Amino acid sequence: MTAKQLLAALIKGVKQDIARCEEVSKLLRHQERLLRRTDDEGLAALNRLLMPALEQLADSASKRTDLLKRLGVTPNQSGMTVLLNKLPATLSNQLAPLWQVLQDRLAQCQALNERNGQLLADQQELLSNCLNQAPVVEYGPGH
Repeated sequence: MTAKQLLAALIKGVKQDIARCEEVSKLLRHQERLLRRTDDEGLAALNRLLMPALEQLADSASKRTDLLKRLGVTPNQSGMTVLLNKLPATLSNQLAPLWQVLQDRLAQCQALNERNGQLLADQQELLSNCLNQAPVVEYGPGH
């Protein structure tokens, strides 16, 4: 692939990941509602949608890593900054805002996921405390 083709693939992938992040964000918000209602069946169904979406994001990140390496920069934020600085203004002005939107969407998904994880941990702790503090009731003669 030429550098131009690599850049086109990079831009396309970033755009696709923005859309994927929006879908994951919706699913994570729905997951929160299901967690609050302790809807086990709903959570199982949602996870069948969420897991493939997360796998797509992970696969895309791997492809982006490869593209960045092939473009001669390290596959991280500083490498993207180097790339943006090397690009002609027209390409840089196209990619830079997309990259920022993707970073924002990923941070939003991470925050939602962490909040859901905390909610689940709180529920597990509450359940554990309830089970460990249940009064013992004895049945039989003399009780």
